[in-house]
Amino acid sequence: MSQILSQEEVDALLQGISNGEVETERAPAPQEEVVVYDFRQQERLLLEGMESLGIVFDRFAKNMRGSFTDLLHRVVDVNLAGKKGMGFSEFIDSLPVPTSFNILRVGPVNGSALLVIEAKLVFSLVELLFGGTAQEATKVEGREFTPIELRIVSRVTRMILKDLERAWEVIYPLKFEYEKTELDPKLAGIVPPDEAVMAARFEVELENPIGVITLCMPSLVLKPIRKELEQRGKLEERVDPVWRGRLYRALLNVPVTVEVEFGTLKMSPKELLGIRIGDVVRLPKGVDDELIVKVEKVPKFRGTAGLSRGQRAVQITAPII
Repeated sequence: MSQILSQEEVDALLQGISNGEVETERAPAPQEEVVVYDFRQQERLLLEGMESLGIVFDRFAKNMRGSFTDLLHRVVDVNLAGKKGMGFSEFIDSLPVPTSFNILRVGPVNGSALLVIEAKLVFSLVELLFGGTAQEATKVEGREFTPIELRIVSRVTRMILKDLERAWEVIYPLKFEYEKTELDPKLAGIVPPDEAVMAARFEVELENPIGVITLCMPSLVLKPIRKELEQRGKLEERVDPVWRGRLYRALLNVPVTVEVEFGTLKMSPKELLGIRIGDVVRLPKGVDDELIVKVEKVPKFRGTAGLSRGQRAVQITAPII
């Protein structure tokens, strides 16, 4: 039987297909690849684009530098290591365990924030406050915080909150109130897991890095003051260079307090009560050891003590960067 159709058969077949009398199989439609879109991504990028937050975080680091130096009586450096917009669940998953989650109430925007203090820093602070060194800090693996360590966390957190409020004064007068400390990240859920947050990471150094502090501010807290954040950025661009020069020259004549710390030591109440006129209290510094020169309570220089024209003096040997 021939498989070649005649012209009449071809015409009849086409006519049947067009009339629906002949069934045909339709080719499957090509499947398009479905791309998952994260609607929170735009919000995270918006947070990262708020350049004025960088001003706040830089001031916060500077304020903490002075507070930690006064607390430990040693030169402590605090630097902004980075800031990033991300989802809250991503932020929580990025933190080591154990970690101190300090929940803050933020006003007047009626929201919450997190101040996260790394366990390594907590243990180092305890050692330093009790006369040890950061190198002697306890290993963080496999143990929780002791009551003493939790009290240190509370004390340090309240100290840092003052620095944070001062840092925000240049943008908007936010107020931060310490609410509680949680060790379980599941109990530190200040916002839904997919909520966008801005996380700023600060490294604390004492010759070597001793730990990290992270500030987590949700978009729910920053949105109400978005206008102020944007206006601040525009204001920086419109600063009159002539006015800036006059302000700079005026600041050169402002008196500042310069202090030199000759040393500190610890003694028991019994020893303190036993001090009499004429007693010699020996400081843990030699004659040629470097001293810390503070300007308005902030460490700025290193120097050595001596005499100049019959008066006590200090010779500057190096700046503290």
